[in-house]
Amino acid sequence: MGGAVFCSIDKLSDIAGETPERTKKDLKKMISSGACPQGHFDRDETCFMVNDETYNEFLQAEREYAARMEEARAEEEKKQADPKETELLTAIEEGNGYLRQIRAVNDALPGEIISVKLDKLENVTARIFDCVRQHPEKLPDIRRFMRYYMPTTLKLVKAYEEFETQPVQGENITKAKQEIERALDTVNVAFANLLDSLFADEALDISADISTLETMLKQEGLTGNDFEKTSGSKLS
Repeated sequence: MGGAVFCSIDKLSDIAGETPERTKKDLKKMISSGACPQGHFDRDETCFMVNDETYNEFLQAEREYAARMEEARAEEEKKQADPKETELLTAIEEGNGYLRQIRAVNDALPGEIISVKLDKLENVTARIFDCVRQHPEKLPDIRRFMRYYMPTTLKLVKAYEEFETQPVQGENITKAKQEIERALDTVNVAFANLLDSLFADEALDISADISTLETMLKQEGLTGNDFEKTSGSKLS
């Protein structure tokens, strides 16, 4: 095995000049006789491991793989059962992809000014996706944001990164970077306004609730002078 801690049975049989079945039989004899007391096979006996540590790591990896497969299966079943849920999950996954790419560029750029702008972009974008995750009915409100605004913004961010890596910062590159910085300011304001608009219905509901509450309290004589008069009459 050349010092390796695991090896496929096919490779071992080729090296030994034996059939895979004979190779497995010999390995099992080595385990039982104590020549290789910590030897292990995988479930299908296609791989041999020489010690317990490697075998335990293999079992852990196998369990993690099985868990991922089960999670993926459950996710797929959920998608098939609910098309709207599928659309939401797809949008969230795509959004997270945008965020990862923006963060990667931000981490790579040394400039403080651009970093501040990208921090704001990350923050407001993440909040938009969090809002939609919590309120799936708002997904149609960010379709243009997903289809055009985010891809175009990411394109600008990546272009800035490319300009920044150029060894010579000429007039054209400097001007282009400044234009992108100004554009990011506009984008951040626009995205913040979009986030605010996503809460318009909730704000309207709250205003209606407050108005109703104030009206009922007033009718019951529990506010202002009415409350004082009611309290006084009860005391007398």
